[in-house]
This record gives sequence, structure tokens and C-alpha cells, in this order.
Amino acid sequence: MSTGAGAGAALAMVLCLAAGACRDRAEPAAMPAPVSEIEARRGLDACQDYATKVCACSAGKPEDAALRELCELAPAKQSALEMVLEVNRTTQSAQERFKTADTVQRYARSCIEGISDLAPRGCSR
Repeated sequence: MSTGAGAGAALAMVLCLAAGACRDRAEPAAMPAPVSEIEARRGLDACQDYATKVCACSAGKPEDAALRELCELAPAKQSALEMVLEVNRTTQSAQERFKTADTVQRYARSCIEGISDLAPRGCSR
């Protein structure tokens, strides 16, 4: 191997390391605002509505074990949503705030879709 090739490889490695070091020193993302109270209430209401409807349907169809299980698990969705909202409001980490905001939206969507999924089972919406 010639000295020029070795020097070129060394220079390439130094540039790669420098590029990585610069990335690590990037400015942290600005702290996003917590999930709004309106969005939080909308999600909590959706999960409460889901729990009420799935349990009412389950009561009307006691032979349906799957509905019974959904009814038993429904309060856990609301509890988990409340916990994620608390983390979202209290965290000092921008990354955690972004992640929990996304999780809040996923829980709310899950509850809304859960209500929609009841109609094919013969439950009222």
C-alpha cells in the first residue's frame, strides 16, 4: 500500500468521525407543548365511550366471550391513556414529549376504531 493511499484512507476516516461528532453536537429539538387539554379530553372521552359501548354490548350478548374480554380490557385503555398524558405533561425531555404525544393519538384512534368495530358484531354505535 502506498503512503498516499494510506493518507487518503486516514483522511476519509477522520472526516467520517468529524461528521459524526458534528451530528452529536446538533442543537436539541425545541421542547414541544404538551398535548392540549382539548385533545386529551377528546381521547379520554373516546376511550370512556368505547368502554361504555363495548360493555353494554357484552352484557347483551353474554355468550360472546370475545366481547366479554374486550369489556374487561376496555378500562385499561383509558388508564393507559391517562398515564401517558401524565408523562406528556411532566416530562422535561423533548423526545419523550414527542413520543407520548404520538402515543396519545394512537390510543384515541384505537378507542374510536374500537367503537366502529362494534357495528359488525351487532352492537349499536
